[in-house]
Amino acid sequence: MNGRSSSGAALSARSSNQQSRRATASGLLIAEFSSLRQEQFNRTLYQQLMISVEFTAALSIGAFVFSNSGDSGLGSPLVLLLLPPLSLALGTGYYVQHRSILMVGEFIRCKLSPVAQQLGTPDVFGWETYIQHCKRSRLWRLTLRVTAPLFFSLPALAALAFSATESLTSTSRLTVAVWCCELAAILGLTLLLSIGDWIERRVMAR
Repeated sequence: MNGRSSSGAALSARSSNQQSRRATASGLLIAEFSSLRQEQFNRTLYQQLMISVEFTAALSIGAFVFSNSGDSGLGSPLVLLLLPPLSLALGTGYYVQHRSILMVGEFIRCKLSPVAQQLGTPDVFGWETYIQHCKRSRLWRLTLRVTAPLFFSLPALAALAFSATESLTSTSRLTVAVWCCELAAILGLTLLLSIGDWIERRVMAR
């Protein structure tokens, strides 16, 4: 009887220890998930800030040029060439945040979710699974590939279009070179924002 009792107590203690370890692991897993979700939220806020700065800069520079259109200096369309470099910087920063958000989501789905299933943790990763399901939609992918270029590339291309005549007919080779370089950079930004993540996934899949 004593042997059976001690054996049962040992099994009970072992089971209790396993449950305690599993609960600790589940708690750490959920804490890491919460931290990653907060990181995604913060990066989304940065994206919204970049969009706001882009629109504010575009409206401010455009309004300044057109309100001083009678002044050959301040109202010169060449002032619009200030916008494309800013759009390039903000658009690149936006893409970096977008890429990081996708990587965090991929880590949650591929690393944390399987571990949670093994531990029997309640499914707290349903949102990431739902997002992945939505990304398979053509409308979803089209929306993502169109909206970001509209935010950053369109204002810059409009600025280049309005300044094209004066820039390309300028006697200064530097002005012509700056305009051409800015156009090439904005076209590259448009490709990055529209299909950059698609190209990266294809390269990594090889």
